Amino acid sequence: MLSPQAADLVPTLLANAQALAPEARAAFLTQACHGDTALRVEVESLLAHAAPPDGFLAERASASGDMALTGLLAARELPPGERLGDYRVVSLLGVGGMGEVYLADDTALGRQVAVKLVSPGWGDALLRHFRHERRVLAGLNHPN
Repeated sequence: MLSPQAADLVPTLLANAQALAPEARAAFLTQACHGDTALRVEVESLLAHAAPPDGFLAERASASGDMALTGLLAARELPPGERLGDYRVVSLLGVGGMGEVYLADDTALGRQVAVKLVSPGWGDALLRHFRHERRVLAGLNHPN
């Protein structure tokens, strides 16, 4: 199982590995993972399941299960007012190695939320990372 610190490295390692020729990836991961087998296995799994994007939203959010919009692939910045299911985009909060994060209004529950759109190339294994991230964030209690 990945430690939280190792999980934080996954997006950067994956992006760096994807930028390399396939034959150079093993040597890169040997050096970059510093002997952390779980980290290397996670990155290699994501590399193996990476697929090219099919368009702006390659998958729609599932109506069942979690409220999180996982599986969405960001290919352009969303304008304010754009709707994603029950969410209405307010503004872009940030862009990172995994994708984009937007401030959005949850119209079903009447609250503001952060919605993360995943960059193209991430596989289904990323769901584990989101579930872990959601558990950590749910434990936080901060006025902002």
